[in-house]
Amino acid sequence: IDAETFVREQGLAASVAAAADGPLKWNPGHYAVSNAHNLRHLDKTLGEIAKYAFVKGVVIRTSWPMLETSKGVYNFAALDTAIARAAAKGKRVFIMLGTKSFSSTERAVPDYMRTAEYGGGAYKIAIKRGGYGENLTLWNDKVRDRLNALNQALGARYNKSNSVEGMIFNETALGMATTPISAAQAQAYFGNLAKADIAAKAAFPNSTVIQYM
Repeated sequence: IDAETFVREQGLAASVAAAADGPLKWNPGHYAVSNAHNLRHLDKTLGEIAKYAFVKGVVIRTSWPMLETSKGVYNFAALDTAIARAAAKGKRVFIMLGTKSFSSTERAVPDYMRTAEYGGGAYKIAIKRGGYGENLTLWNDKVRDRLNALNQALGARYNKSNSVEGMIFNETALGMATTPISAAQAQAYFGNLAKADIAAKAAFPNSTVIQYM
């Protein structure tokens, strides 16, 4: 799928906003990146930005395996704690869901997806600094469906929260796959990514949804 088609399909998500129940959140400004699972770093970041009104909040990184502990079972405790700490400092939060891993010790998907049903769930990518990470086998429709289910659960919990400005998804790049990806797989990957982003906007109708490219 070419870049223009991908962007055009992304644009379909804009129509979802018209169906939002209530006002759309819109608080543009600077957001500092932190980590939902490293509260010491988060507290340090919040302390550094506290005096700057133009820094609206933080982008809190998290990952799929940290949120879905088994199929359909979600644990948002770390996110809840991080969001509450930011809110206590008068700062808003973007949740950044990592769908890639960039080290051999991190995983892109929960363990239950590492089966043939999900095409293995993830494929191996080489990292420029050395070692290997993972990216989703998003050409598999069942992987897309599970990603949609996660975003629906996140939206149900955080869309109406005034402390959560929205969702961010990491970059669209396929990564340097150690096993070549076919043209058909690449096209299906980006087609499903566009559909997943549209579904994410449907899950967050009152919030901003950003796809890094």
